[in-house]
Amino acid sequence: MRSLSFAPKLSASVLPLALLASASSAPFAQGSRVNAPVVPGGSVGNWKIAADGSRVFYDGVQTTPGMREVHDVPLDGSQATRILSTPLLPGRSCSLFPFQVSPDENHLLYLADQDTDEKVELYSVPTDGSRVSTKLNGPLIAQGDVQVDMRWTPDGSRVLFRADAVQDSFFYLYSVVADGSQAPVQLHPQGVFSFGVTLDSSRAIFLSNQLYTVPVDGSAPSQRLSNAPHTDQVTDFALTADGQSVVFGGGYFYYDPISEEETAHGLYAAPVDGSAPARVLVPPIEASFSNSVPPHFEVTSDSKYAAFHSRVTGELYTVRVDGLAPPVLVNPPGTEVSEFALSPDGRTLVLTAVTGNAVILYSAPVDGSEAPKALTSAPDIQAARKCAISARGRAVFIGFHAGVWELYSVPLDGHQPPTKLSAPMVAGGGMWDPNTAGTPSFWISPGGSWVIYKADQDVDEQFELYCAPIHGRRAPHKVIGTLVAGGDVSLASFVPGAQRIVYNADQETDNSYELFESAYGDLDFPAPSLGTKGTRAAGSPTAVTVTLP
Repeated sequence: MRSLSFAPKLSASVLPLALLASASSAPFAQGSRVNAPVVPGGSVGNWKIAADGSRVFYDGVQTTPGMREVHDVPLDGSQATRILSTPLLPGRSCSLFPFQVSPDENHLLYLADQDTDEKVELYSVPTDGSRVSTKLNGPLIAQGDVQVDMRWTPDGSRVLFRADAVQDSFFYLYSVVADGSQAPVQLHPQGVFSFGVTLDSSRAIFLSNQLYTVPVDGSAPSQRLSNAPHTDQVTDFALTADGQSVVFGGGYFYYDPISEEETAHGLYAAPVDGSAPARVLVPPIEASFSNSVPPHFEVTSDSKYAAFHSRVTGELYTVRVDGLAPPVLVNPPGTEVSEFALSPDGRTLVLTAVTGNAVILYSAPVDGSEAPKALTSAPDIQAARKCAISARGRAVFIGFHAGVWELYSVPLDGHQPPTKLSAPMVAGGGMWDPNTAGTPSFWISPGGSWVIYKADQDVDEQFELYCAPIHGRRAPHKVIGTLVAGGDVSLASFVPGAQRIVYNADQETDNSYELFESAYGDLDFPAPSLGTKGTRAAGSPTAVTVTLP
């Protein structure tokens, strides 16, 4: 049987941190285990907190050695953990890849070799604990499996998935009604690499060398969207939040004298229904080694702008999604941008740019109406990494100061210098993994008032979670229970509607990761009201809208 085991412990190959406990911080009952005790060698893997914050869904090897199952448990401890997935035969297991909860949270999707050993198939099961599942995929060839990127349509009426159902390693896109009452329909005659679903649940957008759109029920053939000139290849795409457009990266092939076969990467947009031709937003950029380091782009939350970053040339552009204005080069003069982040309201971005021997943090309006403003300076902070913007208009970032990676925040307008949020670090300590993109080192609370950060602040090479107010006016405090020798925290997420987090850690048994719950901070500070000259910053769906200087 192919291995479905889970190895959750993250590498501790980074400079760590240390905590200064606040004498005034409120006493919290921290680090309560959420899941039931796991069997020896067991661990909890993926989890998702319910939208109302009442319970958490998770998968893990909890009851039977080697058997991964999907569970739920109320976060208030009012009921015991339940297994949701269908009972499995010995030697079978749910996949270690994430399950998917339906939009109404009444069903969830999971992958398992439930019916046939070593054949991973797709199942839907109610979240009421009845454990009666429905297989959603059709017949598969002997070597066939369902892939991990299955998903619900936003209205929950259908499920889309990829599988090599008819030819090994050729993954076609299928759509099936959510209750499994009809056979799946194949949406495209060729293999599909990735896909998304429009906000109104009517269409699938997918990548199959080129970008296509198709009705989710298969009632009409697929239609190519990447029909702009010189789009020999499409590499990635993103749907705008308003559901009207798809923004995608792509370009043309050419011969480069240094790296030989290359792709010139640019940025494009098209209506999701294919009603108009694709438009060029950023013309393709020819640069050596672009294939090995493809560009990165993001779309603002208001669907009006996209930011496009060539990670080879270091150029950062912002451009209107409607294509009615040329792209704007955001780079400060003489710099190469290394990363960027957009504000929750889509109006501002922060970026880190290499200037000489320093990496400086800047802010700039997304529309390009003002030049970037430096928020840090060397040698005080020699390098800035992993920038993000809170709903309260402050940038949070990891800074390298006096040989240590520490956590800072700074107002977007630069009217104050950066404030250090983390406490003094133990010798050798620092923020978790400041250099790897996509690996979270801190989490900003939905209201934007607090930052949870991960560091080996107290004990070198023991990574724990700490909480600091985003303005830095109080000392941080630890927000986890006591770790066993060798224990570390992996990830954390916020409980909606409560000042609590759920995190996974090998807190009680080394190398056995489980879920724990803790409180953080105290009541979110009231949003400032500073007149009409501020910048309106809209947070996450659970955050308030605030006016900031």
